[in-house]
Amino acid sequence: MHDINLLTAYKTVDNAIVKEIEDELVIITMNENISNIDSSIYTLNDTGKIVWGKLDGQNSLAKIIEMLVWEYDVSKDKVEKDIKELILELLEKGLILEKK
Repeated sequence: MHDINLLTAYKTVDNAIVKEIEDELVIITMNENISNIDSSIYTLNDTGKIVWGKLDGQNSLAKIIEMLVWEYDVSKDKVEKDIKELILELLEKGLILEKK
């Protein structure tokens, strides 16, 4: 299991096609195995969309958490837990990269 460091910044991958459809953000990654397209499609809800938009390689996870807590007046512990889970999923799917 990947250990999520809150001081790390992440960046979305370049080969992702992103479209907003109704209330979700649909992300499709283009890879060589196009026959397995189901595993290349991922959707994010409203909160996920907000986080995705902040994954620019500049903002650390701690900074993103701070922004969300301030902007939406939510519990820091809840936001931190949710973001760590989302980041793990996005890493597993190959949709984001750790900014070095």
